[in-house]
Amino acid sequence: MIRWNIVSTSPEPTSRRKWRLAVPVLALFAIIVGTLIWLFSRSADVTALPSTHPVFGPIYETSAMDVMEMPQIQGPTGLPPRTPVYLNVGPGLLEWSAADTRARKQSGYLYFWNPMSSLKRSNVWSFAACKQSSLGDLTEQDLKADFCEADEMEKGRAAFGTNWVQNGKRGKAILVSEGQVILARHPTNPSKLYALELTEQKRGNLRVRYLEVGR
Repeated sequence: MIRWNIVSTSPEPTSRRKWRLAVPVLALFAIIVGTLIWLFSRSADVTALPSTHPVFGPIYETSAMDVMEMPQIQGPTGLPPRTPVYLNVGPGLLEWSAADTRARKQSGYLYFWNPMSSLKRSNVWSFAACKQSSLGDLTEQDLKADFCEADEMEKGRAAFGTNWVQNGKRGKAILVSEGQVILARHPTNPSKLYALELTEQKRGNLRVRYLEVGR
């Protein structure tokens, strides 16, 4: 007796074939959704900061960009000089440039001069150290600070230590770090103080939140 081994050649059920095709699509969709949720949560962490101080009122925001982040544009006469983006604080502009861009070591320089003046010796800003690292923790006692001007070397070194840069590569400045609060004052209105929180630095970009406090 001859036995025939009959192999079924019927196609795979449509439902199973669709499921096999759907698995990678669903996995890709899950990855995309997860990534969007992660990015949204990070964005929420950055922007969900208090917009007012319980005592001193509204908190303003400004940003700066170092020349390292500015593109070189080739013009008909060659490469024009690059210009940094300055911090817009109260009545004046405040120049910042990056110092260290390594993770967890982000730092930069705040300059005393008026960046819109042709004379780099036109030092107008004065600074004072602050022990706080967040505007929300700022108190009246923190504002009772002794401000240092550009030419007050001994006073500046006593207040800022090695972060006082009297003869830096680009001029007189103080070295500041991400997550630090610095007090500033401008001569056009010396009765007002500005508490600057260096909220976030990304390479040559700095995000600053600040309070304007009248004494």
